[in-house]
Amino acid sequence: MEISYTVEAKNSGTTLIKCYCSPHGKCLHCVHRELLKNPEFKEEYLKPNMLRGELKMLRIQKGLTQKELAKLVGTTQSGIARAENHDGYLKLDLIHRMARALGHRVKVEFELTN
Repeated sequence: MEISYTVEAKNSGTTLIKCYCSPHGKCLHCVHRELLKNPEFKEEYLKPNMLRGELKMLRIQKGLTQKELAKLVGTTQSGIARAENHDGYLKLDLIHRMARALGHRVKVEFELTN
């Protein structure tokens, strides 16, 4: 069974993603799509991924490949790929270096909580 759905990326237009489900259950993409229908899950999931998406979007807008950005930042192409696409720890220093290489700066704010 083939399922197609669209994903809209900010300033990038619409991308068609094809999802091939197994007869034994849903594939990871379908499960992810279902989870994102839950507003609480979506809000928590998107927080760290928004930064990754912004960095990737800025790189693409500058017309740079991951390899070219890596050279400017002083890391490897795989380091840039991990920063843009993978869950997990993302060092603030790398975020600053990527932003600077892309002509931006990072602003970190702290809010007092009760």
